[in-house]
Amino acid sequence: MKKEIGALLVHDQAEHMRALAAMLRHQDIRVHHVRTCQAAALELEHADPPQLVFTDTHLLDGKWLDIVLLAEGASQPVNVIVVARFMDEKLYVEALEEGAFDFIVPPFASVDLAHVVRCAVDNVLDRRAAALHGLPVSPQPLIAPLPLRSGGERSRVSAKTSDLLP
Repeated sequence: MKKEIGALLVHDQAEHMRALAAMLRHQDIRVHHVRTCQAAALELEHADPPQLVFTDTHLLDGKWLDIVLLAEGASQPVNVIVVARFMDEKLYVEALEEGAFDFIVPPFASVDLAHVVRCAVDNVLDRRAAALHGLPVSPQPLIAPLPLRSGGERSRVSAKTSDLLP
């Protein structure tokens, strides 16, 4: 029996997050929304928290880093994906260095989002299985920023999909 995948979206009614939620539901992922770090903390304290957390960069009572820290203290491993409204290279690097699993920016291409979700889910399920068997749960590896493409621009695609780029 396949385990249902859950995603917690932490945001204050942001349009880009509503579009993300629709795409996640299309991938058969159970989506739950909260607006604050405090509400996210309550969700992550459950015995079976959602596997994925997608967080906006700024929240009513904190920011994305607060969500990463909350996820580190969750009852089971959780992967956090930071969702920015626009590309910010400094924030991108900071998010990955501080423990976010990934960093994405709209517009969300369905194939790219599916790849990010699949990688995040596979990773978190492996970490949960290891924890269940008393094995050490290693932190997620850091990912180097994407190289510049011709013309000096970075791809808008997630770091996790960089292997798919020509």
